[in-house]
Amino acid sequence: MGYKKHVIVWFGLFLVVLFGCSSDGAKSEQVEEVGPIEAEMTIDTTKDNGLLTIHGTTNLPDGGVVMVTLQDREGYRVQTTSPIVDGTFTAEVYAAIGSEFSGEYTVIATLSVTANQPQEFVNEVGEDYENIGGELMEEGEYGRTISYEEQITVE
Repeated sequence: MGYKKHVIVWFGLFLVVLFGCSSDGAKSEQVEEVGPIEAEMTIDTTKDNGLLTIHGTTNLPDGGVVMVTLQDREGYRVQTTSPIVDGTFTAEVYAAIGSEFSGEYTVIATLSVTANQPQEFVNEVGEDYENIGGELMEEGEYGRTISYEEQITVE
């Protein structure tokens, strides 16, 4: 092939690529970037004999595991975990045999670092909760966590 034919072939390929990638007449869709979800939680409790049930609601995705801590002023402390299902989590705590829950308590609901969370949940919230924001976010030595604390009175 001669020099002119090479130039013509290359020029033709250039035009195919140039016009093939053109958006002539096509509308480009703008994708609206969604910022982080602001984490929200609420806590409610019910008492039945020696059983205290802690009901939580959240706007976080299903599958996350919440560590629920109940503690009183005298040092009594109990922890249990609950998955988020349909925006809720539930923890049941039993009082010591022969006693009842009564008085002031602190309930803390915490989602630990994402390394301790199920992968499906991490896929939604981000590797270090980068898709989650708000006042419940805490920076820690091992990464970010989500924590909500509420004072309750059990009668």
